[in-house]
Amino acid sequence: MALKKQTETEKYKHSNVDIGSSVDCCSLFGVWCALFGVWYALFGVWCALFGVWCALFVEEILY
Repeated sequence: MALKKQTETEKYKHSNVDIGSSVDCCSLFGVWCALFGVWYALFGVWCALFGVWCALFVEEILY
């Protein structure tokens, strides 16, 4: 059991570089997600404005 634990910590030490590169990958992914969120928010605002315009337009046609 202790031997298994030791090999796991050695694996962790060896894969430290991999962990660092995955952190970089995660931060890039986070930045991409943030940009996507901003784009999505702008798209949502545009959709809301379009919905209001559409409702007013339909109301004007009907009445």
